[in-house]
Amino acid sequence: MSCEKDNTAEKQINDSKNKMLFPKEILKFINLIIIPVITVFIIYKANTLTNTANLLQLNNAIQTKTDHVYDIELRENEIRIAIRNDDIDEIQVKRLVDEKRNAITALINTYEFACQQYLDRKIDRKAFKSFYKVLIKYIREEYGDFFNYTDGREKFPAINKVYRKWHVK
Repeated sequence: MSCEKDNTAEKQINDSKNKMLFPKEILKFINLIIIPVITVFIIYKANTLTNTANLLQLNNAIQTKTDHVYDIELRENEIRIAIRNDDIDEIQVKRLVDEKRNAITALINTYEFACQQYLDRKIDRKAFKSFYKVLIKYIREEYGDFFNYTDGREKFPAINKVYRKWHVK
């Protein structure tokens, strides 16, 4: 009988060991498969959110610069009216021309940075193209004289690359 008790006790120990292996196997599976999959998913979602946040920040910067250019253009129209009435001097005109050139350069620099972010895949590329395809073409064509150095070399390589990719076949 003592031998039988030993066998039963041994069986119970083996059964409990087998039961303990089952949770260990699950933990191994979770550690090796489930956690990495969840981690990759979280990183992907975080990256998507970061790209969208970057795009929103760029959009805000572009809008601010665009508004500044439009404000100057409104003042420019007022000055044209004043010039017809001889109510303005040349210094004011020169100041406004310089201010407009600086504002346009700042706007183009902001687009250059945005296009570089697009090319580096640091923003939501699909949304960027959707928002800015027409505007990149407008900027490139409206302010074409800003895009070349006097020796013919191109300024703003990121804008030019995006412009060619989207508009030149």
